[in-house]
Amino acid sequence: MRKRSKLILVGGVLAALAVPSVASANVERCQVTSTVTAPSVTTATFTAQEPRGTKTEFNSLWLSKFEVTVTGDTFEGVGKLTADDSTLGIDVPLTIKGTLNPDGTISYVAKPAASADDPNSVAWVLDHGKTDGTTINPAQTRNTDEGPSVGTNVRIVDWNKVTKLGETTTTTTEYKNHGEYVSSLGGGKVAAQECVGMPSNSTQGTLSTLLSKK
Repeated sequence: MRKRSKLILVGGVLAALAVPSVASANVERCQVTSTVTAPSVTTATFTAQEPRGTKTEFNSLWLSKFEVTVTGDTFEGVGKLTADDSTLGIDVPLTIKGTLNPDGTISYVAKPAASADDPNSVAWVLDHGKTDGTTINPAQTRNTDEGPSVGTNVRIVDWNKVTKLGETTTTTTEYKNHGEYVSSLGGGKVAAQECVGMPSNSTQGTLSTLLSKK
């Protein structure tokens, strides 16, 4: 009699597992969720002011505005050369590479973006310039990577160094059922033991669990 009851129970469980998938199509299932946090990024923005006209007075200016990404003690980024007189129509995209020096100064080489890889391109060179917004730093406008060069002066203003916290993103990979998840990993015992794809309120090993209670 007990054997017959057990067979009836097994039959009932198997019948329950054989319910058409339509009936459980909207069942909430355990899924794979992953969270990734990007590393923090340090950026800096600043403007290099250079006299326009004379080489000593800052009555009229060339303005090179930069935004760079800082990695360790080096930085690299882009900028734009304009003038304080917008009627001149100056608008030149720039590239810049430089270093943050141990004494708190910066050094860089800036070039027009269109000719950044040309060794004969004009370059604006600053060596150990202070970024306090008031110091007038000796600099150079160089015609090639090796010279000749013309002396000029540069004042670094609006120096702003900011560390941006990495953005956290969460993604969820959906599986219709446990079998689909196991197949996606190529099978295996570890994958089979996971709950991914199973109904959220189910218990792994449902059949054996029910039988063990009788």
